[in-house]
Amino acid sequence: MSRTSPAMVLLDLPDIDSHWGDHVAVTRKMLRHMLFPVWVQSVEKYADRQPQDLLLRVAAGNAPENFVFCLNKVDQVIASRQAPMPNAVKDLQDDYAARLQRVLQLASPPRVWAIAAVYPDQFELPIFRGLLAQQKSEDVVRTSRASAAATQKASVIAWLDQQDLPARAARLQRLEDEIDDAINERLATTAARRASTEPAR
Repeated sequence: MSRTSPAMVLLDLPDIDSHWGDHVAVTRKMLRHMLFPVWVQSVEKYADRQPQDLLLRVAAGNAPENFVFCLNKVDQVIASRQAPMPNAVKDLQDDYAARLQRVLQLASPPRVWAIAAVYPDQFELPIFRGLLAQQKSEDVVRTSRASAAATQKASVIAWLDQQDLPARAARLQRLEDEIDDAINERLATTAARRASTEPAR
């Protein structure tokens, strides 16, 4: 690895599909510091709406194009359907890729790697493992960083738009005016009462 190339660091993030609500926030924050997140989803839940919604939320921390998608436990599909491996796995990959494209609004379906963690030498895990070990070119890294920065900027702008700051400022100004009017009215009423109770000279 050259001196100008960044070192590879693998970071195992918490399971966002758990009962710990802060895991989503932690994952989203950490994705801002990761260039190529590996998103692993099992065949049991890949079609569920909740994991897709969670992916959409955490993807705001990085460009969806930088994600690497894996479909784990594909060995269960072969056993349950009793179908030849290529057809069953390919159908599943295509279906998951189409769902990812729709959820993340990608221009084309992403590459989905079919793996089975319990069988490290089968399916596409050996090829995928070799892909992770390859050094990215500086052009790829530069482009990926620019895409991630653009996504993060867009997410911040979208958040600011959702806050509707001009409307909030207008409401605060109206509230301040109402308070000033109420104070002035109270002061005027108090002054009038004092004037009416004072003896004439």
